[in-house]
Amino acid sequence: MDTNDSKPVIEPVGCERPFSLVVMLGLGGDKLNTAKISSLIGFNPTFCFEKGDIVHTKSGLEIVRTTGRWVYETKGIVNSLAVQDHIDHILSKLDNVECPLTALPGVVDSAVSCILSTNSLGDTEEFSIESDRVRRLGLLDIGLEFVVIPSRRVS
Repeated sequence: MDTNDSKPVIEPVGCERPFSLVVMLGLGGDKLNTAKISSLIGFNPTFCFEKGDIVHTKSGLEIVRTTGRWVYETKGIVNSLAVQDHIDHILSKLDNVECPLTALPGVVDSAVSCILSTNSLGDTEEFSIESDRVRRLGLLDIGLEFVVIPSRRVS
């Protein structure tokens, strides 16, 4: 008998995976100092920008950021299709944080976003989240949002 607690991923014939999952912690605010936020919470973001930062698109357009954003993604770090595994990873990164994230300087919003791209929802057991995790997110003043993006099949 397999003693591994992880659930097997069932991959349908002809498809790479029934769905993909990206989970990210995002902090935002007009006065966000991304380096200070990283220092205060003890880890670096996957990407970040501050209000006023200029971005040049591939087509040559210049975009000025209208607000600041600090984002940490679990993609490539957590190898699981279970939402709770990703949330557990994020919460473990925040173990030393004792105040709501919105109490940090410049942070006006914080959320964990779970983005699911699917060609078939299949078994939704991976989408369960234990109440103690939801409670911890609440104590840290972190919103929790789910976005489902259905794939279009071409016949």
